[in-house]
Amino acid sequence: MDLILFDCDGVLVDSEIIACRVLAAEIGAHIPELDQSDFAAGIFGVTDHDAVRQAEAAYDIRFPDGFVEQAAAAIHREVLLSVQAVAGAADAVQSLDLPMAVVSNSPLERVQKMLDRTNLRVFFDDRLFCAEMVARPKPYPDVYLSAAQALDADPARCVAVEDSIAGVTAAAAAGMAVIGFLGGSHIQPGHGAKLLQAGAATLCDTMAQLDASISIVLTDD
Repeated sequence: MDLILFDCDGVLVDSEIIACRVLAAEIGAHIPELDQSDFAAGIFGVTDHDAVRQAEAAYDIRFPDGFVEQAAAAIHREVLLSVQAVAGAADAVQSLDLPMAVVSNSPLERVQKMLDRTNLRVFFDDRLFCAEMVARPKPYPDVYLSAAQALDADPARCVAVEDSIAGVTAAAAAGMAVIGFLGGSHIQPGHGAKLLQAGAATLCDTMAQLDASISIVLTDD
């Protein structure tokens, strides 16, 4: 294997549930009839911009100029106040004798600060690849392909660890083997089946199982 690529939110840091709840609340302030819990559950792994577009299309509304930036700032503040590493993430990553990188739909600055806060950035240095660096975010494969190219890795020899349908779809479309991760606090019953349907090769319930999941993927290959 040339490279293992980790999504950030919901895989390395348990931020997905925080970010989606804050964004749903920001959107809900303009759409009183919005079921915020249901909306939050539907935007895991989606960029802030695309989540706002979804709300605009669903409710035939146009948010004011600067709304996405305002919502992103609110997410940024809340995440940095309360985000924690996913249980066992540091031990799991530290134990891997493999080249590693982070591939995320979140803004680079947010990823950097979340990894700094949780003391995980040391394992990745500047090998951080975010959707703003490419033309299209996940579920398109662009950011995964960009990471592989930058690190001189063959996508067919890369493994991605993803918790969202968008992320699994993106990594699989890039030609990578994908582990569906179910250890984030936002994961709902039945989500694993959705990740398998999207293209995950196997599922991983906790970071303690990551090494075994990687072995399964490599054996299947």
